[in-house]
Amino acid sequence: MQRMLSCKKGTSSEEGISYPEEVIEKIVSLLPFPAILKARGLTKWWSAALAGGPAASLQYHAQVSSTDSESDKFCPVYVSPDFRCFIGFNLTTRKWRKMYNVAFFPNQKKIWSFGSCTATGALICGVVEAPTATQIFLKNVVSGAAKTLTMPVRPKRLEHLYVEVLGSGRGTFQILVYLHPWTIYHPEAHLQVYDSRRDTWHLLATDMPIPYFTYLKTPFSSFAGAAVLDDRLYVLYQDKMASLGGHFTAQLMAYTLVALGRDGAAAGADDEPRCTGVRLDFPLLHFPEFEIGGRPRETGLLVCDGELLVVAVSEAMSGNVLPAHSIAVFKLDLDSEDWIHVARGPPAPVAGISCTHFVAHKGLIYMGGGSVKGPVVFLVLDVRKEKWTCFSSPFYGGAFGQFFAFEPGLDPFVMI
Repeated sequence: MQRMLSCKKGTSSEEGISYPEEVIEKIVSLLPFPAILKARGLTKWWSAALAGGPAASLQYHAQVSSTDSESDKFCPVYVSPDFRCFIGFNLTTRKWRKMYNVAFFPNQKKIWSFGSCTATGALICGVVEAPTATQIFLKNVVSGAAKTLTMPVRPKRLEHLYVEVLGSGRGTFQILVYLHPWTIYHPEAHLQVYDSRRDTWHLLATDMPIPYFTYLKTPFSSFAGAAVLDDRLYVLYQDKMASLGGHFTAQLMAYTLVALGRDGAAAGADDEPRCTGVRLDFPLLHFPEFEIGGRPRETGLLVCDGELLVVAVSEAMSGNVLPAHSIAVFKLDLDSEDWIHVARGPPAPVAGISCTHFVAHKGLIYMGGGSVKGPVVFLVLDVRKEKWTCFSSPFYGGAFGQFFAFEPGLDPFVMI
């Protein structure tokens, strides 16, 4: 198993040093993008200016944004066990590093756990559970701006929540929050959208029944994953009772999101986000046909290279050893409403791994996570080549929160 080395964490002063504004402008205009993250140690002035202040700063926006191909890209990224920083694998240097502490969040020492984490451009978004509330946190790692948001409808538990941040590439964003049913007394789902342009929340009617009782007619159905593709939110539910027979009975809910205006111009000033829903029924899937060895223990719904994929991990694990051929990957054909087999693996057993979280990035699917003793082991699938590899993080103590990909250069000046 390949073991990656840790990348030393750089340091920078948090105190501003006074320089003439014209000097700051010249320095910033000449910086390649990775260095701009360190540049805010010079002064807090340029941070405020580049965040959308004077019109003169727009030329520096363009200069910095044009160098996004030189910026570092990270995947996978996860939350450290002590909830103090994000840990990510640098795809350029091929090294792991600790990055961006989360000390901005109030009462940091009292955080119980992290839920979903996602990112767009330089903006990191996620859910934090504290003793008094469950909130969404936001941080732009370039400008240093941070903010917490309170949802109109709050979840009882973090596993009942799916969060996705959708960036426009022009400094604005939307946060999509899907809260799925958790008991027979709360069978309805809630879809909430936060619009950064208006600093407002919208509670969207789901416009259709949830399969929790109306279709599956059993309290054993469970949330199996969610993903956003082409302005549609797809939510996967699994019937656990049917899975006892070695089948994977699933239902896909698709919500078409209207008037999000992610390009900054599609939605008018008076347009309200809304959604329309449709239920997609997929046939029984016999896992033994793909030698997965039993019903799925964990599932993930991912978007990879514009395709909707399902990852299913067999429950046939022995301790922390993942058996060979215990993971199946399928494509969901949305036209025929059928399963298409993509890959099965790994080709050999993998020790020290807990496949509970998944993320797709640039044609690769990363699997791993959970609280384990020792380094966090990741299994990687190259979807096109059907090639399986694995590597580990040098940091011990497990991975918390969902995995996500982070490319700050895509939209470094997203406003909070």
